[in-house]
Amino acid sequence: MLQWKGKTKNVPIPSKYFLSIMYSPDFSTIHDIKNHNPILVPNLNKVRMNLNSAPSFEDAFENTNIILHGENLDALQFLKQNLTKKVDLIYIDPPFMKNVSFYRQTFVRGVEKDISFKQKQYSDNWEIDAYLQFLYDRLWILKDLLSETGSVYVHLDEDAAHYIKILLDEVFGKENFQRQIIWNTASLNVAGFKGQVRNNYIYATGILLFYSKSDSYTFNTQYLPHSQEFIEKKYTPSDEAGRYRITRRKNKIYLAEDPGEPITNIWNDILSFNYAKIASKESVFYPTQKPEALLERIILTSSHPGDVVLDCFSGSGTTAAIAQKLNRKWILCDNNRNAILASSKRLQRVLSDNTDCCRGFQIWTTDRKPDYEDIITFCGTRKNNHITIQFDDLDEELVLQNANQSSKKHSYPKMALIDSIFFDFLQFTGKNHQPFLIQYADIPRGRKESISGSYEFILSKLTPLITAVRIKTVDIFGNIYNQVLDLMGSSDNDSD
Repeated sequence: MLQWKGKTKNVPIPSKYFLSIMYSPDFSTIHDIKNHNPILVPNLNKVRMNLNSAPSFEDAFENTNIILHGENLDALQFLKQNLTKKVDLIYIDPPFMKNVSFYRQTFVRGVEKDISFKQKQYSDNWEIDAYLQFLYDRLWILKDLLSETGSVYVHLDEDAAHYIKILLDEVFGKENFQRQIIWNTASLNVAGFKGQVRNNYIYATGILLFYSKSDSYTFNTQYLPHSQEFIEKKYTPSDEAGRYRITRRKNKIYLAEDPGEPITNIWNDILSFNYAKIASKESVFYPTQKPEALLERIILTSSHPGDVVLDCFSGSGTTAAIAQKLNRKWILCDNNRNAILASSKRLQRVLSDNTDCCRGFQIWTTDRKPDYEDIITFCGTRKNNHITIQFDDLDEELVLQNANQSSKKHSYPKMALIDSIFFDFLQFTGKNHQPFLIQYADIPRGRKESISGSYEFILSKLTPLITAVRIKTVDIFGNIYNQVLDLMGSSDNDSD
């Protein structure tokens, strides 16, 4: 058992979380093929009425996935009150005790020349005692959340893995240690920048410590396809059922039924995202982002469709993105607002690109810090059943000031400082305390793309009267700006 100064089992009193933002494909807009204008569909009022009934967290999770924005020890204690023994798979990618700070390059949008700002995301600076206590507190709660057939994967590197292995033995039981997985991050003969840090062996591995809650746990063996060379060499005979091979145990295996080679605990076939960031379509430009293939393997191996997957160090949201695609329920936790925004935007894209993924998500938070007002503004008009909204102005000096950035010596459109925009249409003007329903979003996919800045919406004949729209604008630094537009003053007629 590992000892350190101040070792204790902390039991924090959780803060109260409240529903802040919701996105669901049940009320997203559909598109008129003729003019490509979004049509506001009629079930918006029903969704809002359901939210006004203030369901419990447990009730909400029955119908939607959850992002918790808050310090994750607090978030885990909150989850313990609601989901004890109901989580089937946990993947965490915690701090590695690297004693460095992580930054991201934040780019202005929609310009050909790369213009960027350096923005700190988080610090990974620790004294060893504090680091061990930090993870020790969280591991105990993760064990309480895990179902009896559940598993946990802890992603670390050589600086921390050997300490945390001893903690995991204490918390989950040495008998429930299943495997140490070595991820060859320099696969495919690609050498990475980490290998240059020390003047000795090239650093090329990540470590995943795999534990179960009990000796009865979910495990679905995954396979790698045989190489063409193997197939040509081994599958030489054939009969009326097709090509086959004979194993050393004299078993007859047909090519059509051969899944390939079972995956071992050495993973050589997944390229580290650090080496493919520029070319990868997965990139959301978040430091420490992990490849989707890594999470896909873990989720397919250790869960079934409909199971609950938890990641309490969610970062860019890779775990949830893959869980969503594979029809798992999921919960994310993170204290970094940029991580929450990156995950939210990424998941909206997943939902819009995969129409079978019908389970939306909610963001719950303890953060009642108000967003900025009247710094990024829009103007809106309504004529009959048409609503037009246009970008109006942006106070560049204040946007940069809010991000603790100095002005760049470049000229670019003001809209280049806007990352994304979200719209929530209301029947009543004054109820800003209601959860924000993302009914339409403008999320450019690449940094060379800009927001549109001009939007036209058509009200369905069945849609209740829309009197106002709330607009959340996110700048490229992750700060949020709110505005409420009263549409009644500009309405010529009611909706047709």
